[in-house]
Amino acid sequence: MKVLQPLFWSLALALMLALASSFALSFVVGTAWAAEGHHHHAPAAAGVQAPAGKWATDLPLRSGMARIRRAALQTLPGPVGDAQASALSREIREATAFMIEHCTLPPRADAALHGVLTELLQGAEALPRAAERERAGERILAALARYPELFDDPQWSGPEVSARP
Repeated sequence: MKVLQPLFWSLALALMLALASSFALSFVVGTAWAAEGHHHHAPAAAGVQAPAGKWATDLPLRSGMARIRRAALQTLPGPVGDAQASALSREIREATAFMIEHCTLPPRADAALHGVLTELLQGAEALPRAAERERAGERILAALARYPELFDDPQWSGPEVSARP
């Protein structure tokens, strides 16, 4: 019991931190979006350029993005039902929380990543709503297509995610 209690509290604290970070990011994104109106802009990461190439990645970033990509490729190529939309939304939120919690990127690379994550989270938030599902899927796929433009991820190869088949 002595070993389990500190482990439990550590996990609970990590979960609360991840949820608070996700909430704070969602609040900032929603406020910024409302301030800009309903214009269609490029993702927030579009203005962040990598130094003479692409930003280096770390294991948590590669793992989290691979989880999101795998789930999106399994879900978005066809009609998406309520259960699938909810599962993909949950996977994106969980993988994003993991990446935020374990982030070790330098500040400018982190800013570029947060632009991509913002798009993913906005898509994940809208995905469960049937009326917004197609646009949410497009937003998720666009964010996944933007990621390899900014980051050097040697594991990022295979099927493209930029368009629905």
